[in-house]
Amino acid sequence: MNSEAIYRELLSPLAEGGGLVFLSPCTAAELNRLKQALRLPLPTTYMSLMGCVGLIQDLFCGTARTTGGMQLAAERFAKTFGSADHFPFAHDGEATLLLRHAPDDERVYRLSAGDAGMSSTDETLRQFVSRHVGLARRRSDRFRNENKSWAVQFVVNANDEARIIDVLRSAVGIDDPGTDWSKVEISRSHVKCCSRMLTRRGLPIPLKRQEHESWKTASFYLNWQEPVLELQQGSIIGEMDRAFHESKLNYILVDYGLLPLPKA
Repeated sequence: MNSEAIYRELLSPLAEGGGLVFLSPCTAAELNRLKQALRLPLPTTYMSLMGCVGLIQDLFCGTARTTGGMQLAAERFAKTFGSADHFPFAHDGEATLLLRHAPDDERVYRLSAGDAGMSSTDETLRQFVSRHVGLARRRSDRFRNENKSWAVQFVVNANDEARIIDVLRSAVGIDDPGTDWSKVEISRSHVKCCSRMLTRRGLPIPLKRQEHESWKTASFYLNWQEPVLELQQGSIIGEMDRAFHESKLNYILVDYGLLPLPKA
């Protein structure tokens, strides 16, 4: 039995859970982009897992839900620790979990803030997945997929909003109706805050701006959430993330997760 078949068997009990876990398997094109983003050879078993589970999932806490986010996390890890032998694929609230850039190594490695270095855990990737399937089956009905949305915030540091709006317009059809910035409010920490409205298909989308005299540029904030059941038709968040990544703008995607939230 190949590794993809093994994962499908491990994941099969989730079909009995009433849709408490959202999975969005990577297509062949997405797997190819992931290989290119992470560059070095990836464990065969990890690629099989992504073909069954995908980056946009809530079976376990993955490092990122977009290819750009995975690439950025891998680059930061390599720069911080001076090693490209491993890449982060998940976290558990206490430590970063890693895999080796080796096709046949299925071990999960662990690195926490207080550790002197990486250590191999007692789990293989398959055992890790099996454990999380067991945890997922015990979730309450509030985690049913129809009740969940993917919520994120894009934070972009720039001198003005012009390039940001250009990227959003090109990627997902967000328009600039030319509204004025709201009256500036100043926080206790002397941060100047204001907002203005963009639109998409007639719906208002707030773009917030913050400035401080000690900052080199302003910071712009755009919140977005989309129902998880719509993600398999194509993720707007993923398109925006890809566009910002390609634009080379200084941005961060703050990922709040796939959460039981009111639909946007």
